[in-house]
Amino acid sequence: MRRVHPSNVGACHLLPGLKRMDRWVVWREEQLEDRVAKIPVDIDEDRGFIYRCSYRDHDHMYTYQQACELVEEYDGIDGLQIVLYDSRDPYVIVDFDNCIDPTTNRIDPEARKYLSNADTYAELSPSGTGFHLIFQGNVPRQGWSAETDVIDLEVYEKYIVTVTENHIMTKPYEAKPDDGILDQIFEENDIRWREQLYDTQETDDQLGTPGTEL
Repeated sequence: MRRVHPSNVGACHLLPGLKRMDRWVVWREEQLEDRVAKIPVDIDEDRGFIYRCSYRDHDHMYTYQQACELVEEYDGIDGLQIVLYDSRDPYVIVDFDNCIDPTTNRIDPEARKYLSNADTYAELSPSGTGFHLIFQGNVPRQGWSAETDVIDLEVYEKYIVTVTENHIMTKPYEAKPDDGILDQIFEENDIRWREQLYDTQETDDQLGTPGTEL
């Protein structure tokens, strides 16, 4: 798999387990000082006003279908996110960034080995320059790779994560367990919280209270 192609499979066939959860939120893209962020938002339906919100507040969470309807109805909403926050959510999301050329669909060799070998659901990121692997399982910790690692990736199991449903061809339609690939990711990369967003004295103690700028 030297090039990555979307399967164009309908969303109704994808991620049935994840879609049964009622913790979906919607997001819009915002330009911050140092990066573009996917900010959770909600709607004031009386005024048709879109505003920033806390994804930790259940009042801003929807079923999958309700969230999809908001994305379709409001031009200022860019996509869907799912909130994962406790051991009852058996999902792990690995986010690979800056590894696909969107003009040629070529994928970097280091990222390609994980995508090719992972027996689980995979989708392109919103930008098309990366991809997400969604597993069933657990991981020893969350965080992202070090600058010294050869690949740019993030691993989350208690977080708010973006879901595009832009499924990658040949990959399963559902999140599946694959401890072998998850173990390999942690063996080959230095995955942990980084001080640019978090107090280094707390690290993994913050698993349940991450920030909103993902």
